[in-house]
Amino acid sequence: GAAAAASGSALLLVEPTTLPSAIRNEVIRLGATRAIIAGGTSAVSDAVATALRNLGVDVERMAGTDRFDTAAQVAARFFPDGADTVYVATGVNYPDALAAVPAAAIDGAPILLVSDTISASTRAELIRLSPKRIVILGGTAAVSTAVADQARTMTGATVTRIGGADRYGTAVQLSRRSFDHASTVFVTTGTDFVDALISGPTANELGGPVLLTPPIGIPAGVRAEIERLRPDRIVFVGSTGDLP
Repeated sequence: GAAAAASGSALLLVEPTTLPSAIRNEVIRLGATRAIIAGGTSAVSDAVATALRNLGVDVERMAGTDRFDTAAQVAARFFPDGADTVYVATGVNYPDALAAVPAAAIDGAPILLVSDTISASTRAELIRLSPKRIVILGGTAAVSTAVADQARTMTGATVTRIGGADRYGTAVQLSRRSFDHASTVFVTTGTDFVDALISGPTANELGGPVLLTPPIGIPAGVRAEIERLRPDRIVFVGSTGDLP
């Protein structure tokens, strides 16, 4: 997501074994000449890659042994000369990393994933990137103090944390940090990942944040952030089942 946002590319979702007709038509409409598949063949099969090649698209696959390794490979691919800033989010759950895509793109920063430890591939990529600053996403329940300290020790970077009381508050904090004003604000459900995932690159292209809400109603903190941003347009992404 951050890589797509930073490069001005579209982020499209496919089924594991087929290229849906709607996605096929969108690839054609975009006039795409290159497609990057994120994940191994269990996530996106070779049949999908073949279908894309049949459209005249050059296909590159970036896949690691797991999500942590894949994130490290994406960072290595798009930040070959390192990065001044690196965002670190939990890979056990999705909201913090997804809400961070516009902010990470603004900072020109990759997003690396951790769990209750830092995997060997993430550790190696953090060291290679040699950041001056590491931004930890979420509270200590998402990324522990021990993990933050490990990242600081292995890189010598300044470590800061952006986290709210919950996923909704963290998305608000990311927005406050990155945007004084936004003409367009994207709002997606915070209870599933797909809508927030596909919103990130477009939100960045339009210069706005992705905010999260539960289906029961917009939290007070999210409402206050929308009022602070003074947007001309609010885009709700998802069905009325997701966002009544």
